[in-house]
Amino acid sequence: MSALDLIATASNDEFAGRVMMIMFKVAQAVATEDPATADHAERMSYAEMVIRGDEKPKLVSAHVISSNPTISGAIESHPGAYGSNVPDSDIEFDRAVLDLDGAVAGVCAMRKLAPHIIDALRSQPLALALVVINLLFLTGFAFMLREIAQAVARKDALLAEIASHCIR
Repeated sequence: MSALDLIATASNDEFAGRVMMIMFKVAQAVATEDPATADHAERMSYAEMVIRGDEKPKLVSAHVISSNPTISGAIESHPGAYGSNVPDSDIEFDRAVLDLDGAVAGVCAMRKLAPHIIDALRSQPLALALVVINLLFLTGFAFMLREIAQAVARKDALLAEIASHCIR
């Protein structure tokens, strides 16, 4: 019942290949659906991404495993099987993840919500200022962490070089 077992399965080439084939099946179904279908443009955009090979099957595999307790339970019961004990029908049952119905709905909801958020921030300049200050702070913090990581890497390289001279 380790997350490592789930990660190992999501990273397994065979399991990811099975997920990829189901992704292609779903993408082909979306490509041939009626253009009047709700959110067809967004679904088609994702289907094209899958068909071009721009989607990452191992990432989708991790999503499928983490979002479906039946699949994760099967993997946890036999971790060494790396998902070979999960029937394709269970993965296909999780088509909501694979064709991103939920994500498409979320994108559509965000598109509807974004103008309201922008209007609210326009009417509340103090809130907008706090958001901008927080973003600047987070950006500065990320830059500082990057600089620290680079300094540590330079220090480690220097210490390794010094150590190599001492060992001779």
